[in-house]
Formats: sequence, structure tokens, C-alpha cells
Amino acid sequence: MEVMDADPHREIERKFLVGQLPDDLAAYPSTDISQGYLVSLDDGLQVRLRKKRDQYSLTYKRGLGNVREEREVPLTVEQFATL
Repeated sequence: MEVMDADPHREIERKFLVGQLPDDLAAYPSTDISQGYLVSLDDGLQVRLRKKRDQYSLTYKRGLGNVREEREVPLTVEQFATL
């Protein structure tokens, strides 16, 4: 079994196709997330702003494919509003 180095700045993207949503979907816990992209380029560079509950962040992603560099920076509400 191959073990990869634990890199805290590496994102491994996984996507799943859901065949059918459960009938009682509203019964599951959920959280509203608001986000938008400041930059999204063909070379894989992305800069995203996100608000989740009372947490605000700026995320920088670089690279192509399923494994990319990712760094997340917490923001204050004032910084988030400015950006």
C-alpha cells in the first residue's frame, strides 16, 4: 500500500454522482454556504470567497486535475465585505 506525504496545502478533489435524492432530504442537517470567485482561470488558478455561518474565508487554489495546491485564509466580516 502506497502512503502519500501529508501535505496540508494539497486538495484531492472528489466528486460523486447521486442517483436519486432521498425523499426526506429536508430532515438531514444542512448549512447554507455563500461563495463567489474573484478569479477563475483556465490554468487552474482560482481565488474564492466563502461565508459559512459566521465564518468568512478566502481560498487560493492552483493546479489542474484532481490534486491541487489549496490555501485557505480566515477573514473578518469587514475584510469579507470589502472584497
